[in-house]
Amino acid sequence: MPTQLEIAMDVMIRTFHRYSCREGDRFKLSKGELKMLLQRELTEFLSCQKDPELVDKMMQDLDANKDNEVDFNEFVVMGAALTVACNDYFVEQLKKKGKGRGCGSGSRKTKKWEEALAFAGGYPASDPLFPSLNCSGLTNFPGQLREAVDHDPFPHLAGGASPKRELEGEPLYRRALRCVDMLSLQGQFTFTADRPQLHCATFFIAEPEEFITIHYDLVSIDCLRGDILQVFDGWILKGEKFPSSQDHPLPTTERYVDFCDSGLSRRSIRSSQNVAMIFFRVHEPGNGFTITVKTEPNLFPCNIISQTPNGRFTLVMPHQHRNCSFSIIYPVAIKISDLTLGHLNGLQLKKSSAGCGGIGDFVELLGGTGLDPSKMLLLADLCYPLRGPAQMKVGCDHTVLRMVSSGKHINRVTFEYRQLEPYELENPNGNSIQEFCLSTL
Repeated sequence: MPTQLEIAMDVMIRTFHRYSCREGDRFKLSKGELKMLLQRELTEFLSCQKDPELVDKMMQDLDANKDNEVDFNEFVVMGAALTVACNDYFVEQLKKKGKGRGCGSGSRKTKKWEEALAFAGGYPASDPLFPSLNCSGLTNFPGQLREAVDHDPFPHLAGGASPKRELEGEPLYRRALRCVDMLSLQGQFTFTADRPQLHCATFFIAEPEEFITIHYDLVSIDCLRGDILQVFDGWILKGEKFPSSQDHPLPTTERYVDFCDSGLSRRSIRSSQNVAMIFFRVHEPGNGFTITVKTEPNLFPCNIISQTPNGRFTLVMPHQHRNCSFSIIYPVAIKISDLTLGHLNGLQLKKSSAGCGGIGDFVELLGGTGLDPSKMLLLADLCYPLRGPAQMKVGCDHTVLRMVSSGKHINRVTFEYRQLEPYELENPNGNSIQEFCLSTL
């Protein structure tokens, strides 16, 4: 299990490369890429700055070799400088509260934009490492570093270690919720309205082999005035649901748990898969709620949204009449290396010209732009043993591998996937089964 320091280093590396690959040299940040990184990853810091030329000045400060680009070494300087500024501020506050330990009181010289970080904040924040320290006057930069893994919608689902596991003896991770938020962390999260908030949602995502449990710790909303707090078993985005109504074991109406209907009689709600979400509306400033989010192992995961654009997975459905969709929210190359459908008994059958519709156990590859697999384009269906790996480039924004099971057999499919490079989106060569999405884009 990675340590917190290892996680911080991993996040910093992945954050840099997620932005550096968008234009020009994929291993350096252009001015535009640096600006996008700052706007998305240091939102609160930038919002406190009044200088319209801040990005230009930071570019000049960071670009040590004056090539108008920022490489990783130069980027690390920025991270180190901001972290030093935050540490200096924390130390000063601890000493004011009488918690200094005689470790010296000197402050380091920093550039103007570094100093601005330490003193231009303006909202209180609480950090688990300093539970008694109210950091008013400082943007919560250490907290932003730890939550960077789940800050970018759809994310930031880039691979690698995730700081999800709560280590024994460590304090519970805590932070405030935004009106629209995404989380891949276990912890305790609080939303407090600073003004009427009428259209809010938080998306939760765990590892593929996990359920999500949402527990109400404290709820202060006015149901009679029209406040809402609902948990939905899955995700809804632009009117489309995952899992689809065809794949989820419950009717859509039963996938909502409304606090205003059930109250605390259903204090803990567990998802059926690795994603869940809450909808909420709070009219009165000061009202809100606190929830604790934890994960539990799922021995036979079914209906999954991948956190990463690259990976390998095996779906197993043992004698259950269920449909399982593995969703990848990227254009990908996908390769099926093993397919076992119990009704075949090892026979090598030819694919029927009528497709797999009349067979109770089969696998589909789907592509589309939305979230709901039932509304996607069928690219291929497999209901026969493979004579070798089957691979396909799917150029759609959203790729789904779906396994349909009759419940009479043990079905298994193993596959690996990787995000397509931009040049691959223009060239469907290399598919062993016909692909329609690329040719129609």
